[in-house]
Amino acid sequence: MQIDYTSKRSLKAGHTVDTEYMINIGVEVFDKQPRWEGVLHKSLSGNLVTTTHEYGDDLSITTVQLDEDPTAAVNIYDMREFLDSVRLGEVFQLDGLNAVLSNLSSAYSETHTGYVYKKFSFQVRIL
Repeated sequence: MQIDYTSKRSLKAGHTVDTEYMINIGVEVFDKQPRWEGVLHKSLSGNLVTTTHEYGDDLSITTVQLDEDPTAAVNIYDMREFLDSVRLGEVFQLDGLNAVLSNLSSAYSETHTGYVYKKFSFQVRIL
């Protein structure tokens, strides 16, 4: 899965603020849930009128295990930089689609396996 983002926070060594970066991550969980927000009105005659305010997809993503190895194609520092850089609602590209994190109060979680291996889980809203 390709992610394109602009660095803002938690920069890894050698990266600069407001620079565009691209990472390719392996994904262990990729669950898609359709989203619809709107109002359904029913007249006295029984006719239905639907007013749609928003629709799209929400994704639940968990990465494969990543480690601290700075020579790895993607490591935990890349993921922290990406997730912290978009955690205040900044738009990023997920496989070419505009997206934002869907839950800003708990933007992501890290699951530890041993001392150096971590998986990252986060929720994405496709715009």
